[in-house]
Amino acid sequence: MNRVFVSAWLLIMASVVGCSQVPVEPKPVTHKVTGRIVHQDGKDYSGRGVIQFVHATKDGVRAISDVKADGSFELYTLTAQHKVPGAEEGTYKVTIIP
Repeated sequence: MNRVFVSAWLLIMASVVGCSQVPVEPKPVTHKVTGRIVHQDGKDYSGRGVIQFVHATKDGVRAISDVKADGSFELYTLTAQHKVPGAEEGTYKVTIIP
């Protein structure tokens, strides 16, 4: 009798857990962002790396890109569920990681 009760309970719990759904996050509205990194003296950035833009007022919103050898980049926004070309409108803090 105990095994039947435990088996039934496990079956019910598995079906309850299996029915839960992860909410679908809407894709952010973005705008195409491309650029080129140059040094303060105007000389071209001649290295690779990653550039990251962290939104100043929206927690968790960031846009990133690989930096090509000539310093050029094209941003895409990362969310929990999406990778979307471009960046959301707003002010950002920018970090370059060589």
